[in-house]
Amino acid sequence: MFVEADLTRRQYEIIRNANKKFFPCYSLLQKVKQECYPPAESCRVISTCAERDLQSLVDLTVTRLSIFLEEVLILLKEQERDNLKIICKWGCDGFQQSQFKQKFENDADSDENILFQSYFVSLRLVCGKDEKIVWANPTRSSPRYCRPIRFRFVKETTDITEEQITVVKISGKSLYATEVDTIFG
Repeated sequence: MFVEADLTRRQYEIIRNANKKFFPCYSLLQKVKQECYPPAESCRVISTCAERDLQSLVDLTVTRLSIFLEEVLILLKEQERDNLKIICKWGCDGFQQSQFKQKFENDADSDENILFQSYFVSLRLVCGKDEKIVWANPTRSSPRYCRPIRFRFVKETTDITEEQITVVKISGKSLYATEVDTIFG
């Protein structure tokens, strides 16, 4: 409810005061929110770029889905649980932003460049040979289900786009070996 309604802390606390038995305290929401982030060691940040390890993003996504779908997954046949597969898409795009005139370590770097981002989105979780849908993303293009892989201040060019495609493809090759059922099992 907190996320769907896009509530501020103050709004949430007003609602919570009406029924404290039904709504957890805000500090518990903060704790759960932290559990939704990949581990800090999977993050690399420099003055012009921030990126997360793709494998850790996929692992976290599958783990969070398994928690959310626990009751559904228990009802699946063992053979179906052994053949779970997450289907995702990824992409990259650049967009113009306001210049903040931030100071960078390297004088050649600047925030006047376009912010170039790559991301992945979970589309659905399927099981079995017939790929029965266990979960489907209700809003495929919503930022809510968008997991940023990398963003950086750089002018969007063909070379930059091709470089990012290569980075994601190399990272993605190891994902095919990921056993979704080990997380659920």
